[in-house]
Amino acid sequence: MKKSNLLLICLLIMIIITLFSQLGFAEGNSDRCKRCHDEIKENWEESTHEARGIDCLSCHQTNMKVQQPKEQLCISCHSADSKQTKEKTRMPQQEMVKGTGGFGIKESAPSLMYASGVACIDCHMPKEHDHIFEIDTNEDEPVACISCHTGFQLNDMQRQIDRWQKETNNLMKKVEKLLKEKKVLRNRKLYQRAEFNYKFIKQDGSEGVHNPEYTQELLEVTYQMLKKL
Repeated sequence: MKKSNLLLICLLIMIIITLFSQLGFAEGNSDRCKRCHDEIKENWEESTHEARGIDCLSCHQTNMKVQQPKEQLCISCHSADSKQTKEKTRMPQQEMVKGTGGFGIKESAPSLMYASGVACIDCHMPKEHDHIFEIDTNEDEPVACISCHTGFQLNDMQRQIDRWQKETNNLMKKVEKLLKEKKVLRNRKLYQRAEFNYKFIKQDGSEGVHNPEYTQELLEVTYQMLKKL
């Protein structure tokens, strides 16, 4: 057999082996990743992403690098106009942190965190990048807030979060009550805009924490919309 033919055969064999070794990745299958990354596998399986069918290749390339810069990675799905998610309900976290998307507020009102260049994973995956994506304010591991806000006590940060969420939930209840009372007017444009704002805040899921000022202003505006009906 000629040397050139032998080299060609070896090259073809290498290509076939490579293709088969990457088959799991090409099909968007995370099983190959989980064989080695045991710790990530364990906490990933506790996450909402796993429950919704998101796999490793939704965020990572086959070489483990992320698909996009960290500023863009999460918002490729967590956006009101995202086509990536299969969910009927959109996830408007991008619009929320930018302070846009709701009816009744003319100027954008970005959150202080967004304006400072803080990305989603800076809070949801601090330091250890554990892939659960929950913000942990546990005293034994106060990394989510205190890793940046070094001048504050953990209890102070938690109290502030609790305050934002309590104020948001109280306003949400007031708006929800009026939405039910005015449902007979649901075909009116003003009602539809108020309902949109309510769902927008609910779908964000942070109960106001992603952008406290914008959330509360939008709820106040929404409440006044419904009072006019």
